[in-house]
Amino acid sequence: MVQGEQLEFPLPEQLNLGAFFLDVNLEAGRGDKTALYYKDSAYSFRDLWLLTNKVGNVLRELGVEAEDRVLLILEDSPDWVAAWLGTMKVGGVGTHAFTYLKAHDYAYLLNLVRPKAVVVDGTALERVREAAAEVQYRKALLVAGVSDGGLREGEFSLRAMTSAAGERLEVEPTHRDDIAFWNFSGGTTGKPKGVPHMHRDGVVGYESFNYLLGYRTDDIVLRVPKLFFHYSRDLGLLYPVRNGAAVVLFPEKTTASLIFALIRKYRPTVLLNVPTMMRAMLQT
Repeated sequence: MVQGEQLEFPLPEQLNLGAFFLDVNLEAGRGDKTALYYKDSAYSFRDLWLLTNKVGNVLRELGVEAEDRVLLILEDSPDWVAAWLGTMKVGGVGTHAFTYLKAHDYAYLLNLVRPKAVVVDGTALERVREAAAEVQYRKALLVAGVSDGGLREGEFSLRAMTSAAGERLEVEPTHRDDIAFWNFSGGTTGKPKGVPHMHRDGVVGYESFNYLLGYRTDDIVLRVPKLFFHYSRDLGLLYPVRNGAAVVLFPEKTTASLIFALIRKYRPTVLLNVPTMMRAMLQT
């Protein structure tokens, strides 16, 4: 579906959420348009599509099959986006966590999720290693931002593997009722619970939001919360990407001064915010 076209309801039985959000942009001729701004680089929709396909092929090489879970523990980056979309394109189930949890929190999540692969960067690597030593089942650590040097048994360099991976990815023919991702509860009544969502849930969520506030291709979206926060991941990344808008990513911890600097640099048309940051910005 291109922008402005109505979705088909009931949804088709064969539905893959990763392809739904990303591949439509190449079909609509937006391959050369900017999809992501990250640091001093701009990624086109074709760049993002190729990176996603490469990461998807890497996940398959590591044994990820339909319904296998993948856990993302990454700072916001194009790698995060490609790993999330690539997981669903190969039929896997996406899960993610904050990068500043303690090792025992990661151990709990690893035992709960039982991911076939964990995609992690240097921010949380040592704590994830400590947590992984406490669980008994086999899993691969796919490490972003490093080369092969310094990696241990069962760890793989995302950079090296994507460099060697193919650019074409066969999309898994998932059913609309297959599980696509887990959203985690806040843990206010104990440990966080993983709430499974189907591929169709992501489409219905998008369509509901798009009916109220449809992103345009000339929009630039800046998010205050990080991508592990579902509100930010969906409303601030997946929904604008589906409509051909551009999204600003930044790995740093969010501060009012940083948000003001990013506003000056990118001139976003949409700012996804939260009350605590709105207060901090007003006080700055």
